Amino acid sequence: APPHRLRHALARGVDELLALDATSPPTDGRPLLAPALSLATLRIQRARREQPLLQPRVLVLHASADEPSEHLRLVDLAFANQKLEILSDSVLLHPRPPSLALQQLSHLSGGLHLHADAQATAALAVYLIAAVLPDQFTRKYLQPSPQGKLETRGLCMLTRKHVDVGWACSVCLAVFSTHTLRACAVCGTRFPLPKPPPGLKPLMKKRP
Repeated sequence: APPHRLRHALARGVDELLALDATSPPTDGRPLLAPALSLATLRIQRARREQPLLQPRVLVLHASADEPSEHLRLVDLAFANQKLEILSDSVLLHPRPPSLALQQLSHLSGGLHLHADAQATAALAVYLIAAVLPDQFTRKYLQPSPQGKLETRGLCMLTRKHVDVGWACSVCLAVFSTHTLRACAVCGTRFPLPKPPPGLKPLMKKRP
């Protein structure tokens, strides 16, 4: 398609995306970002079977706030894309708050993340052509747009709050703000009991 038609189609799609009510839940009550990215990863792997030299990339245009219930799945997808070498770029459209999950998704997979302000949203086609369109090899010779401070904090799966120091499940990578749990609240994996300090003898119960 001619470039001007692509620009018009992109601008129309972004306008429709921004016109959506970001506070209204999906029709079935479930978030849709993580399932959509999972489907994209599966289709990329299917395409790789036919084209082994394929260099896949994913672009996420996001116009809503983070959904805490999706955070763990998005982090798992970030590690999966990192292992599968799937470049994931993300653009968070104005005026949405910063997205912790999208930052980590792009950072771990080697992609770019843009939290677009009003000016960048108005000229989004220019940014996508200049920054996102070049492949991974070409980007080494280009100066990327400022990424801002990377947010690396985890999200506690119990309190749904960001934590600077947390404890992660070794199976599903869920993060918790406390280490007193006996089992993972997400996957059910039982955690080992803390070992007593050296020299401390366990108390023996007396028989009645």
